Formats: sequence, C-alpha cells, structure tokens
Amino acid sequence: MARAEAIVQGGESAEADLEILMSLLRDLMILGASPADEARLINVDIAPGLRGLAARLAGRAVAALESLETTLDSIQRKGNRQLLVENFLMGLVPENAGPPRDLVRT
Repeated sequence: MARAEAIVQGGESAEADLEILMSLLRDLMILGASPADEARLINVDIAPGLRGLAARLAGRAVAALESLETTLDSIQRKGNRQLLVENFLMGLVPENAGPPRDLVRT
C-alpha cells in the first residue's frame, strides 16, 4: 500500500510511472517467451535482471499487463487512483506469498 501511495502522490506522473511499468511487463513477456531475444526489448539496459524476473513470473506477465491496462483505463476515467493502483499491485503478489518480511516477527 505504501508503494501505491508513493505512485499516486506523484500526481499526474502516476500514469507515466504505470506506463513505464507497462514497458517492463512487455519486456518480461518477451523474455518469458524467448529468453535470448534482447533485440526486441525496450529496457535493454536492465535485461539481465528482467530475465531473472521473467523466469520467476512464469507466465503471469500477460495477466499483469492486462490488469495494468484496465487500471490505466479506469484512472483515465477518473477512478480512485490510489485504490486502483493498490488493487493492481496486490494482484502482482503471488498467492502463495507469505506476509511481508517487515511484518514477520522472529
């Protein structure tokens, strides 16, 4: 939720931040389908990190990209930015993920 708040407090740049995320998800889809295909990437400078993330996402990039497109469309229709961004980011969390590390007591 803090990440969503930080994005939304950027004002009008929230949409720009989400469009950058869209380009990253696009690159993840490309690397997921063809790990060696860096020629078509937008974010070539971070390809090694994206390759590792693409392997971990295991096909979820397509659904995330579709969700992000819906989120951007809803924001443009004057929906509640923070709530929309929070819902999108929560959808990125894997179902089997445990609580955030900063909430786990040892």
